Amino acid sequence: MSQAPFWPVATDAFIADTVHLSAEETGAYLMLLMCLWRSNGKPIPLDHKKLPRMARVRPNRWPAIWDNLEEFFHIENAMVTQKRLRKDWVTVQENITRKRESGSLGGKAKSLKTKKPPLANGTFLPELCCSNHNHNQKEKEKNPPKKLGAVSDFEENLKTKAVGQEVLEECLRITSLPTHRPRDNQKWIGIVNGWIEAGAIPEKHIYPVLRRILQKTKITISSLGFFTNEILAEVDRLTPLEKDQAAWQARVEGYRDRQYWNGFWGMEPGHTECMAPPHILEQCGFQAFKSITPAN
Repeated sequence: MSQAPFWPVATDAFIADTVHLSAEETGAYLMLLMCLWRSNGKPIPLDHKKLPRMARVRPNRWPAIWDNLEEFFHIENAMVTQKRLRKDWVTVQENITRKRESGSLGGKAKSLKTKKPPLANGTFLPELCCSNHNHNQKEKEKNPPKKLGAVSDFEENLKTKAVGQEVLEECLRITSLPTHRPRDNQKWIGIVNGWIEAGAIPEKHIYPVLRRILQKTKITISSLGFFTNEILAEVDRLTPLEKDQAAWQARVEGYRDRQYWNGFWGMEPGHTECMAPPHILEQCGFQAFKSITPAN
């Protein structure tokens, strides 16, 4: 159950945004918003088997309906959310917290004739200075200054998006999807990177699945998210060892071709402590110093 059962709906904005939708599409959109609210405003998986059930739509009608609803949602790393609903969730949580705090202070005020809490006998200025000093010290320890030459979060984000750019271009070539909207390209890079991080190898899992689905389906496909379930199902057929090997293959090739490496994977290829499997390092042209148990 949601932590905030009440969902504030701006009816004028909702009607204005959905005036072009049919009754069936409007109902499906409303059901998905309510499911997002019940998940405490958090994203839900982009699962085209579960989403139709959540939206109360027959599976054979879902592709056409989703084609018109997708523009309302934000999709990243195979997860679906809605920015306006997320903002409303944060606002409601702030109001709940504020009212709870006001309620806890109300009883104290009523018990005092002056309606004001008494002042402490001791001096508070030195304590305040000490408190501020400790607070600032903790903030510095929590967020240490970046070293000269360190990569900023913005630069790291740009590198992450660039990892799937080459794969995305090939996917767009295979599917013939339009590329004139920058917002779609940004969203699709996130989807492609999600496939790769799940262990999908472009030549073995992504491209063959795209071609196979395009040969079978007769509907118009408007987003790469349509292929996510089939690609992840293809990856799920791998054994745990094969998944691990596929993930390391994609990471090492990404470092070789685009010089991107995530610190969570340990030291980069070429370093003596790199945890990538030795045979993958050698295939990609790097020296394997010693065998270390890979860690995902």
